[in-house]
Formats: sequence, C-alpha cells, structure tokens
Amino acid sequence: MAERAKPPERKPEAKAPAPRSSGGASSPAPATTTRGTARRRSTDRSRTPWKPRPRSTAGARDDLREARGAFVDDPAQAVEQADALAEKMTDALVNALTERRAELRSAWSAEEPDTEALRLALLEYQSYVEGLIDLTK
Repeated sequence: MAERAKPPERKPEAKAPAPRSSGGASSPAPATTTRGTARRRSTDRSRTPWKPRPRSTAGARDDLREARGAFVDDPAQAVEQADALAEKMTDALVNALTERRAELRSAWSAEEPDTEALRLALLEYQSYVEGLIDLTK
C-alpha cells in the first residue's frame, strides 16, 4: 500500500494590529490595575504631540466654500457667514481643549497616584502642551 503524503503544516495567521484611535478628544486609554492602583496603560505619546480634533468640524470646508462663492452676490453676507463659521470652529476647538484637559486632570487627581501614574500623566501633559505649541507655529 502506498503511503499518503502529509498535508503541509499551516502556520498560524498573524493577527492584524488593532486600529489606533485618531487621538484628539477621544476617550482616554483604558485603565489597568496594578496592586490596586488604577492607572493608564504605558504608551509613550511624548514623541507625538496631541492634536485637537474638534467634533463639530464636519462640513466646515464646504461652509467656507459656500461663503466664498456667495461673495459675488452679497459680500457682506458672505463675510457674516465666514465669521459665524469662525466662531463655530473656535468654540469647537476650545471645547476639545477643555475636554482634553479634564481627561488629563482626572488621570491623576481623583486618587492618591503612585509615581508611575504621575510619570504617565506628565508624558500625556507633555504631548498636550507640544500639540498646543504646534498650533501656534
């Protein structure tokens, strides 16, 4: 009787990395517990400045394009539209910045943080401030 050929060995398929969040005003990293102390997962974001991502920016470019297009027919109304859009965008940016600061503060101020939690908080603040510096360039 002839021997049957063995099927080739299958290598386990590599899992695709989990999608990363776009940053900004999204929710903070999940907390992990070490010796009863809640803290954030250790991710060094200090090399990547935080960038605000206001939620209500959808359609802003279209609104600006519309205001510019309306200039020929009614320049004053076009400028008023642009001003209203600037106010909306400024408010959205301020809200995103305020939310992020609240997230940062809650990471270390709610309980007696250990040194590692404070180190991670400092890295998050570094990322936040560097992102603000980048906004002013």
